[in-house]
Amino acid sequence: MPCSTDEVLTTVSCRASLLDYLSDTSAEKPRIVSELEMPRSTVDYAIRDLLSARLVKRSADGYHLTTFGELTRQAYERYRSTVDDTRATIELLDELPAGTVDDSAPFRDAAVVTPDPSAPDRPFRRFVGLVREASHVVGFTPVVVQQYVDVFHERLTDGTMTAELVLSPDVLERLASNYAEQFGEMLHTGRLDVRETDRTLPFGLAVCDCDTDEQRVVLVVHTSHGCCGLIENTTERSVEWGREQYRQYREPATALATAATVR
Repeated sequence: MPCSTDEVLTTVSCRASLLDYLSDTSAEKPRIVSELEMPRSTVDYAIRDLLSARLVKRSADGYHLTTFGELTRQAYERYRSTVDDTRATIELLDELPAGTVDDSAPFRDAAVVTPDPSAPDRPFRRFVGLVREASHVVGFTPVVVQQYVDVFHERLTDGTMTAELVLSPDVLERLASNYAEQFGEMLHTGRLDVRETDRTLPFGLAVCDCDTDEQRVVLVVHTSHGCCGLIENTTERSVEWGREQYRQYREPATALATAATVR
């Protein structure tokens, strides 16, 4: 009797490493034992399960995946990737204060970039790359980061981008004191609209319009320990969510008095 779908999925999950191995080659059991460093009894049980599920078959060259086996293996890989991305997204959102994000729909099919021990600045580098591709950016940030200042200064002063930002008094004070020259040059381009908010900004947000007509929303999560990572998405639902978040902070914010800020 053919295995049920649930039985096939269980077999694929339990025998994933062997399926991956047989996707590139045909092999008899002794070779599998040697190359995968598995006990012979484990290989015997695994091959039995895969044969029963019709995921592999045997030919003169040894065991290899059936067409059904290869297609199922690929589908399982996509499923695992989706679950991994979803877990990474939820773990990142869990760093935000309770109630900050009530709707998970904008984060479906999102990509997540987190720091790596060997590359702790990965989220910043990704954000910089996204801004470099944008022709217009709206958003807000609760922190000032050198990489942010540099890329906005570069894009605004070379005339390739316009931007609208909502910033807190603390962020504005730091820009005016630590990055006065760059901030002043950005404002004087006339391509940057800045508003000041007294509301707490729970995360960083950017909605990027690109020359390719692609739109992208980027959410950056910061804690007292630094940047935890960023979430980016291009779906229509996610971009609209990002624009609505921006509107909620922009509308009550106060237009920046340029002369009073940059002396």
